[in-house]
Amino acid sequence: MNETGIGNDTFNNLTDTLFDYHFPFNESTTTDTNSTARFFNYATAAYNILLLSIGSIGNILVLIVYGLRFKKSTFNTFIVFLAAMDLICCAIEMPLDAANMIHQEIIHGCKAIVTIATTTATATGLTLVAIAALRYRGICHPLKPNISICQSRIIVSVSFAIAIFCCWPTGVLVTDQIDHIEGGLGVINCAPEDRFVDTIYPVINSGILFIIFLSAFSAIVILYLMVARKLWLRKKYGISSNSNHKTSNQSSDSSTRALFSKSDNSGGLQKGVVSTQIANSQQKVQSGDSRNTKLKNQSMFRMLFVVTVMFMVSYVPHFSLMIYEGAAGKLQLTSVTESVVGIVIRSYLINSACNPIIYGCCSNKFREELKVMFF
Repeated sequence: MNETGIGNDTFNNLTDTLFDYHFPFNESTTTDTNSTARFFNYATAAYNILLLSIGSIGNILVLIVYGLRFKKSTFNTFIVFLAAMDLICCAIEMPLDAANMIHQEIIHGCKAIVTIATTTATATGLTLVAIAALRYRGICHPLKPNISICQSRIIVSVSFAIAIFCCWPTGVLVTDQIDHIEGGLGVINCAPEDRFVDTIYPVINSGILFIIFLSAFSAIVILYLMVARKLWLRKKYGISSNSNHKTSNQSSDSSTRALFSKSDNSGGLQKGVVSTQIANSQQKVQSGDSRNTKLKNQSMFRMLFVVTVMFMVSYVPHFSLMIYEGAAGKLQLTSVTESVVGIVIRSYLINSACNPIIYGCCSNKFREELKVMFF
């Protein structure tokens, strides 16, 4: 895949390619004596169509189940927001991308495609940081109050606002740039417009986006490592069991005091025993409810952890290729390697299609609700 560089400096080449999106040129262009044949990237278009089909259907079901049929909660708010970002990517970005590869006429969609891709990815990354922070707070600081539904809505709204604020310059800077591959075929590359090529604006924009992604990735890794360390310490030294044992002893002592306080008066022994039994029953019910809530939260966190891992892994091929191009320079591609690179550079799209599958595999309640809806 080709790129438009800014000068000859390595840093400029790297920042230019970090958020460079490559799309085939689908219209014959003529110069004075030469003509550029159209290249139809059917392999990458089929890859896009497959992912947008799976992702669109899956994320619509997620929005219906978690947004309309399940009870409102902090976790459900995060899941609904992630599904909305994925659905925007599947329903708008992917169709434009696929049409740009196989349509007879040029689809001038670089501005929309790149803006949607960067905005949804940034908002998703920031939300996953908030989920990791919530997990860290629940494990490492369990006595602090949990995030409310209202606070979770504020978090996703702020994440989306930050994403729009940081990503809107991308739509202004990029445009469709025609390049060539071996065999005289023409492709189109989303790159900075000619009027911005010799300015510092593309470098600043790409640098800001790269810092946001790197910061989000680092924060997620650090938070989950701290959570893993805390859980390992609890398992090794039995902090959790000691705490439960201490709580059980305190409850037993309080029940014993209640029994004897009720038995001080003559004839009050039976009344004290009944009161103690009622108190113990209420305590068991509360303990059972608390245990069920804890297990439910742990299951939800495991599911969202898998979503986070998939988000990070899906960007590895994308960034690896971008960094390689920034360091090694332009790639001389053929029609075959162009198709391969087109799929690799869009590795991040897998995340939008896989999230509904992850929910279906990790959540029994989600699967049961789908059965109720369809069967």
